[in-house]
Amino acid sequence: MRVYVVSNYWELFVSLILIKDIEKKDYLIVMNNANFKNNEKLLKNLSEKVNIEFFSFQHNAIKKFLAYYLRIHYTIPKKLKKYLKNIKEVISFSDQDVITRYFIQNGKEIILYEHGNVNYIEIFTGTVQLVKKIIFGMEQPYGRTKAVKEVYLKFPEKAPKDIKNKVRLFDLATIINSLAQKEIENIYNLFGKEINIEEGSTIILTQPLEIVGCTIEKKLEIYSEILEKYSNEKVYLKPHPLENINDYKRFNEVGILSSDSPIELLLLKGKDIKRVVTIFSSSVSSFIGVCDVIFLGLSKYRKFINLKEEHPYEEHLLEK
Repeated sequence: MRVYVVSNYWELFVSLILIKDIEKKDYLIVMNNANFKNNEKLLKNLSEKVNIEFFSFQHNAIKKFLAYYLRIHYTIPKKLKKYLKNIKEVISFSDQDVITRYFIQNGKEIILYEHGNVNYIEIFTGTVQLVKKIIFGMEQPYGRTKAVKEVYLKFPEKAPKDIKNKVRLFDLATIINSLAQKEIENIYNLFGKEINIEEGSTIILTQPLEIVGCTIEKKLEIYSEILEKYSNEKVYLKPHPLENINDYKRFNEVGILSSDSPIELLLLKGKDIKRVVTIFSSSVSSFIGVCDVIFLGLSKYRKFINLKEEHPYEEHLLEK
């Protein structure tokens, strides 16, 4: 049995296309549903149609530290211990979340898939990582632990040097193209969302800039400026799940897509998109080779955003 550990829409989407035939139920999805609380239809569909176990672990850093031992020694085993002997390998997107650490603690092999920009960071510093090392004995994340056997990345040539030997190409388009039509429909229908867009349109992937030091008003000003560049086209905004979709209702001249589904669903349906635009969302990389990808980068907006560095990932996309 393969286990898939997921905690957001991207991770769920990737896990489902790797599973392919969700009706077989020869797999187990382990979901931290804290990021899905407002999507009752999806959670209901998952509970009825796939083999899944739910946890609800909040992402507050202090709570995670305080509850770590309780979760890994009691809460998680209570649901997952019965599966251990049949588990062949664990597919995850982080090797430091408590659910994946439970499997590592029990000697299971981990295969990591791309989480985003963080996969391309060479060295992790800061208080959180120091606490993880001292208190929990954790290594540097995203492939450094011996339990991780392979790491699948969209840009393997940009992978940190110390994990290069584990890195494989994550070819999203090839995986999607290998799906049968019935498999595509089953996965698409799980989300319960029909994404209706005009052919040849532009999609702008927005981000919760307010969590990296930008004010809401300044964020909306930034996206208003970006929208002006495409004023003669049909444009859709795709808010990030952490954003308040109501913030964008002032842009009544553009379409607003649902925030609680992965933008990659458009790839499943083969929608004809003219371009995808973002400031620094890694999601645009899924559309390279499908349509024009405009990755604006941080340079112009750095005075409004409190991020310490551009990652190799970002530099690679800016080269395109």
